Amino acid sequence: SCAGAARSDFHMYRNSRRVELERLERMEKDAKAEEAAREFERNRLERAAREAEKTAKRAAKRAKKKAKKGSKATATGGGVNAGGDASGTVGRGNDGSCDSGGEDGGEGTTEGTR
Repeated sequence: SCAGAARSDFHMYRNSRRVELERLERMEKDAKAEEAAREFERNRLERAAREAEKTAKRAAKRAKKKAKKGSKATATGGGVNAGGDASGTVGRGNDGSCDSGGEDGGEGTTEGTR
């Protein structure tokens, strides 16, 4: 009974089959990972486009609001310091006193006390 495979042929077949199946499994895994990466990149680009669109829309809205506010301020004569004191006095309260502690030696600074 010489017809048949040698003793080691089955083990070699099993090993080569295992290696081939591992290779196919690895190829399928790599293909799935590549597809997932493409899907993620596509979704990322879509999200970035939506966010850019939203940002542009908000910026346009802010610019429109700013332009409207600017035209409103110039129409009322307010300008940059709208609502402020137009007398040009700096550092003075309502009664005209200055809190710098200057000549009268009041509280505030320690100049002249040496």
